[in-house]
Amino acid sequence: MKIRIRLLQRFWKLFLLFSICIIAVIVTYVFQIGEDNYFAGMQPWSMGVLGIFVLFVGILLLIMIFMWTRGFPSDFFLIFYSSIVVISFISLNSSSGTIDGLQLIFAMQLIFIPLLATWIAGQISFQFNLQLKYQGVLKPKIVDGIIFGIVFLVSAWAAMNPPASAGFDLISTLERRLEGRALYGGGGIMSYALAMTMNGLTPYISYNAGLSNRKILLLAALGFDTLFFWLLGVKAPFLYTLFAYFFGSLVAKNKHKIFVTYFLFAIIILFIINLLEWGIYQHSFVSDFIFRRLFAVQAQVQGYYIDFIMDSGTTSWNFLTGSTGAEFNPAFYIGEYYFGSADTNANTNAFLYAFSLNGVSGYLFAAFFVVVVLMVFDALYRASKNPAFLFLGFIYGLLLVEQAYSTAIVSSGVGMLFILILLEKYEIPGVPLPEIGSGNGREAVQ
Repeated sequence: MKIRIRLLQRFWKLFLLFSICIIAVIVTYVFQIGEDNYFAGMQPWSMGVLGIFVLFVGILLLIMIFMWTRGFPSDFFLIFYSSIVVISFISLNSSSGTIDGLQLIFAMQLIFIPLLATWIAGQISFQFNLQLKYQGVLKPKIVDGIIFGIVFLVSAWAAMNPPASAGFDLISTLERRLEGRALYGGGGIMSYALAMTMNGLTPYISYNAGLSNRKILLLAALGFDTLFFWLLGVKAPFLYTLFAYFFGSLVAKNKHKIFVTYFLFAIIILFIINLLEWGIYQHSFVSDFIFRRLFAVQAQVQGYYIDFIMDSGTTSWNFLTGSTGAEFNPAFYIGEYYFGSADTNANTNAFLYAFSLNGVSGYLFAAFFVVVVLMVFDALYRASKNPAFLFLGFIYGLLLVEQAYSTAIVSSGVGMLFILILLEKYEIPGVPLPEIGSGNGREAVQ
């Protein structure tokens, strides 16, 4: 009886949190973002009977999923994908003006299949207690030193060869990104090294800072992010670093199992700040830099990708295998065709990107690949209890929201981190645990 009461309480708590977040996203779009960004192609918000059906089903599916999560690495992909990709879709699918009628049902399937596949695989893995045992050879401090050394060397290398536009001006961030893209070159060693450092290795340093309560590591990570902003005008690394530190703090306190609650509460708090800003200044930076970027742009670009997939008569594209052009890049094609700028890199979640690049076969392979990777992280974490695997699930899930699955593994450092963590000789705690904040801090996680 007590179990049923707890499950019922959790159901209504999740229902309330998801509903408030969805209302926050819709209200912010209707009264602020949509009208202010009409010039960028955002359409007026609308929701018909079919849209209400999709919204209702979407909320129920999200609640079902998070009623049965246990704090494994794969859960953090579920959290980010649900809270950003899915909420954007079920709330603002009209923002692009390209999804209508039965297209909405097709789009719903494309959005939800990877989420449900990962959740089902996780449940199966848990029931069979799948584990992958291994024995590393390097002490954790050595692995951490290698990672810090790589970040330092890449940062120093880039700082000695900066773009001419390098600086801290917020207005010229796009100019710095374009010049940096030309200077470091897509596909070059420096391009890969910077992407790995910004997206994967630096947040890992910050994660260890939260895990072991060492503020000096957080300051170091933020210092590297400041350098990256000076070089390339990128702001996302700051978000990754702060997110990772907060996540590490939760892991250290064994509260990562309820991370979804913290994340949804954060959205609600940001909405309250948004309302206060708007009431005082008639303008909101939270709306511009967070709600617009996380939800409105996400939904708009989703709509463009789905429109391209369903009606791609302007390119040599096959529904089964995708584009026949070797140089075709969906992100830049969407940027040029829908946004009117060949320099716009219109990224979306890994699965829509895979569909637009390689058709339905690419989409299904992307879902399969991501599920396998996350299940490997789960199995290794279950066997070793090494909290580093929690970070791998966390950062990979976060990156998949706006990166291709292969880019997140190779170019963003997840693959390199995975190899280094496998080399780490982590011992499962079997003795009284030290206090949080003493020593490495990893031994404090069970």
